[in-house]
Amino acid sequence: MIFRKRIFLVPIWMIVAFVVIYVGSEVAQILFYAWQFDFNLQAIKDTDMSEIASFMQQFSLLLLGAGALAYGLYRSAHFQPFFHIGYVEYMSLMPWSLGKPLPKGTPFFAWQDTLVLLIFSLLALRTGSLYWVSVVFILAAAGYSLPICATLFSLEEKTIAYIIAYSSCLVIVAHDNSVALSLLAVGMVTLTTIGLRRSLSRLSNPDWDSAESAKTLRAGARFVARGSMAPNETHKAIEDLQVAISKSAVSPSTMPWPLNQLFSSNDFSVSVLDKILIALFLPWVMYLSFSASGIGPTEMSPDDYSFFVFAVYGIHLILCLIRLAVYLSGYRAPISLLGRFATGRILIPGYDKAFLAPVISMAFLFLCHHGLIVVGVGSGLAISASIWGAHLILFLAGPGLERWRLTGNHRLVPNTKSNQLGNLI
Repeated sequence: MIFRKRIFLVPIWMIVAFVVIYVGSEVAQILFYAWQFDFNLQAIKDTDMSEIASFMQQFSLLLLGAGALAYGLYRSAHFQPFFHIGYVEYMSLMPWSLGKPLPKGTPFFAWQDTLVLLIFSLLALRTGSLYWVSVVFILAAAGYSLPICATLFSLEEKTIAYIIAYSSCLVIVAHDNSVALSLLAVGMVTLTTIGLRRSLSRLSNPDWDSAESAKTLRAGARFVARGSMAPNETHKAIEDLQVAISKSAVSPSTMPWPLNQLFSSNDFSVSVLDKILIALFLPWVMYLSFSASGIGPTEMSPDDYSFFVFAVYGIHLILCLIRLAVYLSGYRAPISLLGRFATGRILIPGYDKAFLAPVISMAFLFLCHHGLIVVGVGSGLAISASIWGAHLILFLAGPGLERWRLTGNHRLVPNTKSNQLGNLI
């Protein structure tokens, strides 16, 4: 059997396209500036070209960074099985174990990636600074690690996913340190590799290499063909039958209304610890940003400060509206607004309690932020702590979604399938 080693793990057309764009952009810029001087070489020599050269270098670095990021994204999205449902099902049914080659190629960083990064690094060294080499590394690492990090949350590797997500934000404070950026890139790729290997190990079927397993598979094929099998093969047949029944079971999405709402279930659940860590992510990014810049909201100009406060409050308001949309979608008050006034039932606790968490969290954000500023807490820490507390209230405060749907004082109306985001809030 002949094995062909791939020099590049990306299609050749992508490499050719990048080379054409990168070289073509520089040639186009040179021709443009030469055209401005009527292609007069003496005039070009007599002119200070430092600003033009700086612009051309910045544009080339922009293309180089975009290429490194795109390469990392392609390596994670195309080769990682968990982005392709059919690929995962195929791997779970094939005799494969961790360490063996995958059909599409390795999802881990390999020597071919080192070759590509070396080419990117040589192009970045044209600037005469190692800093831009580290920028290329961190962009490629981010493109590779962050998409896989998102899948690790649902693959029982949440600890590694949180470490990758939170550590990736350290680039905010290490953005001007080439050594720190390089170490951060290596750390992200290493953690991603560990999490991915642990996830792929669950797809391993090492027992399928044995003769007994092959015999079981052939027996299963005979059972399907003839409808009969030996007694010692019954256990395997029952297991296969249970899997087939579970796959063919009626799901709530196929039921007519209102059964689809009454029997809807949430397969994707988020623990209290997950909610706390998710709520902490945005404040963590904000705090690092203020620490890196040394500028807090109160040091901004009045216009910038107003825009910043509007943006922070607006983000939280959007989250509040998303929670309300998830809770109220398909569930309406027992009587209309006019009916409330007509009957004197202005408040309906069994229904209106769904509004408590969003209202309280918005009030907490406003009062806590301004209160901490008044008592002398640093502006960056004040807004970060306030938004974290507001997110905690929004994510953790009751009533729980399922509890409210089953016990709330409301009426059902036709509804599309609820988004799984409801489990977060």
